[in-house]
Amino acid sequence: MPRPLRVRLKSVPQTRVIPAWPAPSHLIPPALRVADYRRLWSASCMLFLAQWMDIAILSWVVVQMTDSPFLVSLVSTARIAPFLLAGPFAGLVADRVDRLLIIRVTRVCLVVIAGIFAALLATDSLALWHIYVLVMIGGVIWPFDEAARQSLTPDLVGDRLLTSAIALDMMAFMTAQVAGSALVGVMLPVIHADVFFAVLAGLIGLSVLRLIRVESPGPADTKRLPFIASLAGGLRVVRSNRVLLAVLLMTAACEGFAYVFYPLLPLFATDVLNAGAGGLGLLLAAQGIGALLAGVAVAVAGSRIRAPGRVVVVSMIMTVAMGFALAGSRSLLLTFVLLALQGVFVGTYVAMGNRLVMLLTPRHARGRLVGLQMLVIGAFPISALAVGGLADALTPSAAVMIMSGIGLVLIVALQIVLPELHRYRKTDAGDRHQGPPPSPHNASTETAV
Repeated sequence: MPRPLRVRLKSVPQTRVIPAWPAPSHLIPPALRVADYRRLWSASCMLFLAQWMDIAILSWVVVQMTDSPFLVSLVSTARIAPFLLAGPFAGLVADRVDRLLIIRVTRVCLVVIAGIFAALLATDSLALWHIYVLVMIGGVIWPFDEAARQSLTPDLVGDRLLTSAIALDMMAFMTAQVAGSALVGVMLPVIHADVFFAVLAGLIGLSVLRLIRVESPGPADTKRLPFIASLAGGLRVVRSNRVLLAVLLMTAACEGFAYVFYPLLPLFATDVLNAGAGGLGLLLAAQGIGALLAGVAVAVAGSRIRAPGRVVVVSMIMTVAMGFALAGSRSLLLTFVLLALQGVFVGTYVAMGNRLVMLLTPRHARGRLVGLQMLVIGAFPISALAVGGLADALTPSAAVMIMSGIGLVLIVALQIVLPELHRYRKTDAGDRHQGPPPSPHNASTETAV
């Protein structure tokens, strides 16, 4: 009987799959594993960098042209004042119209504005009224981009990854503040401002190109109610939830009284701290450094905080209280440290507050809630005018102290009247909001660039 043939099979080595991300998966923030959000986030990074460079350049240009605290603060007013009227309307549009389309259109408009600034500066034709008009036009455009971007984020990542996404947005915004302000502070003495605005136009244009492959989830609100009825629907959402009401009102108090140092920052840098352009860039970057650290902390531990309402309230109180220390500082290093510490509190309350707003609001009304947030941000230009007028009448330090004192009293009073925010605790049900999970397109293209 013949012996059976024995065949020895050689083991075939397995094909090694090269991951799309070079870092281990546990080091990648969860929201960045969603391809469409990754594209949106990288486009936002470019936009934020351009935004902070724009703020720093124009502040310095107006200081050099006027040396007036009131006229410097008027730039901030012109930038933010349109939020009062455009904010609610932009939120409504973000609920009714394709949010991705809104983002693309608004950014093309911002490219045009940056190009106009570059041309006026290059031809030495820039007048003070040009700055105010163009900044105000940009202020009308920004709310539409902001409402669409913020309400699109939970559409792309779902509620489970929302904390990670909000923290990443905060980190991108504040990193851009640090990088943009520092870059302007270092390079402005040797590079003309028209070159910066040409760079801004290029950055915003790249952010538009980055969004080409993002798949839109479509409009959120298809009921098409009349304009007033739709706005009233957003107000009913707030009225039915005292936590949301507290977040909005206390945000208004912070916007009105916590940032009164910033419209006068170029004046403090030149007249009080004797810091010059380089020192101004450093100070403009300081709060971003602190908020960046807060963003990292929220990204790591934000979803595990059991009492997010208390964190928001304490952070708001500390943000306003820092104004007293900033007004009394006469040292560049101390002012930098204080601004960075204030940035930690700002980053914490903004990230945690935005998370509460998104989680407690149904998808079809998220744009309108973002619009209401922008409406309360309209308190800032009013306070900017007030602190500028007080600084002209008294001193910049006295103006900041007076406004900070009013703000602290107001926030404490709101906490007493609306204690629901301070008492709010995270529940498992509260984190499983009815918003949709990431789309199948996102799930199937996690490794796409």
